[in-house]
Amino acid sequence: MTATEQKTSAKDRVLHCSKCNTVALVRQPKSFLHWLLSLEPYTCIRCSAHSRKFHFDWSLLAPVCLLYLLIPLLGFLVARSYLFNPQTVSAQSDIDALARARSVSGGQLTAFEQMLTKKPKSTLDNAMIVRLWNARIGAEIIRQMIHTSIPDFDLSPNAIIALHEDHVDERIILAMIDATYSGR
Repeated sequence: MTATEQKTSAKDRVLHCSKCNTVALVRQPKSFLHWLLSLEPYTCIRCSAHSRKFHFDWSLLAPVCLLYLLIPLLGFLVARSYLFNPQTVSAQSDIDALARARSVSGGQLTAFEQMLTKKPKSTLDNAMIVRLWNARIGAEIIRQMIHTSIPDFDLSPNAIIALHEDHVDERIILAMIDATYSGR
């Protein structure tokens, strides 16, 4: 072996071809896909056979780590923009200021002030349930909306038949019945 053969780098090394059993594989330039999958493309000088060998590339580690850091960061920033909406913050600060003013004066919030600070519940009726169902909103979501709203359902036999003809799920109809009669 001469000095020039010993100085060949790992990228220029000649390997054994599995097709023609000669030491004639030469490394080819990598494409982006080869780089991404950590594959080294080789071509046999003698039989022109192509092969790929796995070779971990440390230059791939930095972009992967950066990607794993950026995804949670983007999620945090998106969640933060929803949580700290300026309208919500200003409304909450008004409520807090009112409560602080009452506590300083030694009094509680009046019933009217407490009513203003709470968000009113929405009212659901049969037509809205049918609209939600036809919009392909999931049954569990509709059931949760029924439980957290003020029920204004028509539960007459004709109304139940109409809901059934609109293919509304039975679990939703049962939740409507439960919400209507649970307060009695």
